[in-house]
Amino acid sequence: MSDDELYRAMRLLLVEGHVVAEGAGAAATAAAWKLRDDLRGRSVGLWISGGNATAESLQHALSTG
Repeated sequence: MSDDELYRAMRLLLVEGHVVAEGAGAAATAAAWKLRDDLRGRSVGLWISGGNATAESLQHALSTG
């Protein structure tokens, strides 16, 4: 998984879910997004954490389109 995919997942969680997540904490979301076509119609649970999110990483995530 690339850094850009992790940042996009962080942004998705922050903007759409109002959830702060660090890069590693957003990895499950990034993976689910990558597999979204295969997961469509299924119930999926994801572990999300944000304890190590820095202001710089959040700024980078928000600037990633």
